[in-house]
Amino acid sequence: MNRSWNLKDLRDYIVHEHDKDPSMLDLVSSIDRGISIFRYHFSTARDSLTDFYAEDAKAHKQHVKRVLGVSEDQEEFQLAKIANEANTIAAIYTVRSVFDIFSQLVRRLLLERELREGECNIHRVRDHLQDGPLRTSIERLLESEGFRYIKCVRECHKASFFGQIWVLGRFRE
Repeated sequence: MNRSWNLKDLRDYIVHEHDKDPSMLDLVSSIDRGISIFRYHFSTARDSLTDFYAEDAKAHKQHVKRVLGVSEDQEEFQLAKIANEANTIAAIYTVRSVFDIFSQLVRRLLLERELREGECNIHRVRDHLQDGPLRTSIERLLESEGFRYIKCVRECHKASFFGQIWVLGRFRE
């Protein structure tokens, strides 16, 4: 199974079959940009802690000191951990955003009469598609461990964030 999208072919299809519809072309450009942003955040998260761990992946005294907060490079390590976490979260949100944009594109191309813009998400797109390769691919995506992980992290992060806001609001009362 081919796991990549050929965005050039998709753009060409929109140009020839949908009269260069600018909003559809914008959706394809947004997907393309989202993929680039994801790659940036993924590589930045991956690389943010490389200076703090040896290539042999064995535990060293310095690792224990960092965990305990007593290493000589503790401040730099904390900043690297924040960079890792921030870029991991950004990568996850970017992937989820690309799914949403992709859903809107499929709706515009195939489901405009069946599904309104405000009701569109990847699950509803799947539900409205006829049986075929696209529906099967979306079903596999939704059942995949990666998608479930992204959904879980996003929901947990959202619950944590809103929980913090609620506590701050209660504190101010």
